[in-house]
Amino acid sequence: MGGLVAVVLQIALGGWTSANYAAVVCTKLPVCEADWAGNYDASAFNPISPTNETYQYGVLNFDQRVTIHATHRIGAMIVTALVLLLAWFVRKPLGTRASVLLTAALVLQITLGVTNVVATCHFLLRSHTTFAACCYCS
Repeated sequence: MGGLVAVVLQIALGGWTSANYAAVVCTKLPVCEADWAGNYDASAFNPISPTNETYQYGVLNFDQRVTIHATHRIGAMIVTALVLLLAWFVRKPLGTRASVLLTAALVLQITLGVTNVVATCHFLLRSHTTFAACCYCS
């Protein structure tokens, strides 16, 4: 149950990342830019957006977008550990096939996410988001 909650929260955080145009601001791996922790701005998670003439391309500043993206990546690391544990524990009661499918889905999602950073390809960004939605729906 904890793994499911973590995955749902991670998907919501991914939605927040997309909605605030924060998906492509981090170009370094594994977490983000060099001083992301020093510039961490918790106000990036305020559900009420600042008013602006236009909301095209978002209204948050660069540090806030980096904060959102870095948090999504840290969440991904935590979810990865939880899903791998889950895959390990379900191999006996549900069978090896279920465990392998769960691990394969996780590897695909991580690959799509990492490729977004490396290639900055919007098609892959949509694939990462779509696959997350499919996993949530199933």
